[in-house]
Amino acid sequence: MNKSFLSIILIILFGCGSDFEPRLTGWTATTDIFKPTIYFNLDGRSKKLELPGDDSIGYHDAQWTKYQNHLLLTQSTKKNDCYEYQIILMDTSGAVIDTIYKAPQKTALDFKLAPNDSSIILKTFNWDCHNRSNDFNFDYRFTFYNRYSKTGFLDTIKVANAINIIINETVWSPDSRKVIIEEWIGSNRAAFVFDLVTKDTSFIDVGTDFIWSPSDENLVAYIKDYSLYIKNISSGEKEIIYEGRRKKKVKGFRWSPAGNFLMINIEGYFLGIESYVTWNPTHIYLSMPDKLESATFYNMERIDTWR
Repeated sequence: MNKSFLSIILIILFGCGSDFEPRLTGWTATTDIFKPTIYFNLDGRSKKLELPGDDSIGYHDAQWTKYQNHLLLTQSTKKNDCYEYQIILMDTSGAVIDTIYKAPQKTALDFKLAPNDSSIILKTFNWDCHNRSNDFNFDYRFTFYNRYSKTGFLDTIKVANAINIIINETVWSPDSRKVIIEEWIGSNRAAFVFDLVTKDTSFIDVGTDFIWSPSDENLVAYIKDYSLYIKNISSGEKEIIYEGRRKKKVKGFRWSPAGNFLMINIEGYFLGIESYVTWNPTHIYLSMPDKLESATFYNMERIDTWR
């Protein structure tokens, strides 16, 4: 077998971009869904930390601050079959430094810290576990909050329906001036950009998982029609940067902290049937400067926050 033919076979099997595999350097933090534990990877040093409390206390949505070893988390405490929520500041030793925000009773929350390290977008909604008649009357509100002064700023934005829509890690623009808000419109999810300075709102598109580039104030990536799109919100131009299909669709993705590549999760199939075994761990990397695509990798690690 000559070398040129062998090269063609290797390209078919592994893809022409199979040499592209960026190192996942930096600091990552992942919370445990079932117990008060957080897992760190600090520049290659793994660390497991048991957090304060018992199984009635949960920790979610870890987010690094600009200070070297501090991060924000949502803390949920179970009381009388309901939960109370607050945002806390913690260091990598597990010490709770401060309570940043405490949600009112019967109110659940989601939040994301802006790149300026002070502004927070709060998504709050009614959560009365004792009154099932209000199960579909969540009253979704998006409020802007300063974590240092512990005060709100700007007007509260209300949307009709945001059930099961989480706020993605990179929902803020890099300059902390704009934020993405998603809501259900019929059976579709629509996304809008809200400008905190001008108070203007502009439509992005219909799709899922709208996430801002951490390095470009005009680029928003999102999933639509099984594929991964990027839209320039300044020019209005959009393009497919990874084309999926029904049996190889994009299930999720995230930007690297510098915005130089994307980590894309691909739904897996085995013998034409959707397979849980390959559904979650299958992923590829996509280089943004040259659109070089890696081979397919497995054992995908879940990461709450990464810097």
